[in-house]
Amino acid sequence: MCFCSRTVSFKSIKTRANWKRACEKRMETEYLVCILSAKDNSQQQKKCSKNRGSCFNSISNNNYQNEYNQCFEFCGGKVTKIVEE
Repeated sequence: MCFCSRTVSFKSIKTRANWKRACEKRMETEYLVCILSAKDNSQQQKKCSKNRGSCFNSISNNNYQNEYNQCFEFCGGKVTKIVEE
């Protein structure tokens, strides 16, 4: 059973990584289209850069960590959370 939980977690990571790659590719394409359409207009190019999308906050590694911790505890491990002050 523990192996299945780990497999689910790793599949989840792969799915998130694939989604992030697709998101980054889409954001880069949208940015390049904007820049190309702006041509020699520096104000429009600045606007393209300012409005450039990001995929960084779209994926949370905390979800993976929680899944892994649950699996680890299910298999008999103990997770100790350390809070920095």
